Amino acid sequence: MTFTSLLFEDWKLILNPETYHSTSLITAIMITAILGTAAAFFIQTSSQKSTSPTRVAIILTMEPVFAAITSYIWIDERLTLLASIGCIFILIGMVIAELPNNLKLKIFMKKTNKKSAF
Repeated sequence: MTFTSLLFEDWKLILNPETYHSTSLITAIMITAILGTAAAFFIQTSSQKSTSPTRVAIILTMEPVFAAITSYIWIDERLTLLASIGCIFILIGMVIAELPNNLKLKIFMKKTNKKSAF
């Protein structure tokens, strides 16, 4: 990946010392390092203490959906059809995982027209 970036990027600009001391680069690194990594990790680990492992897994699975919604709101990014379908599948999976077991059983039995042994 480094080799490819050196081929396709303006490496003279990247190796210019003025680039390293620009305010916009330092601001971007600080936001990414502090808010995007350290703060997010701290909030995530402290919040995991107060919920079940299943819900933590579901919330972490929803990360691409949250990223898509955030990028749509902040930078007006549009999803492709395939990405939209993926988000819908993730949302459906989350809803099914959160349904109570007896409701899941009723829905499944209604679709298969079988009688439950329970």
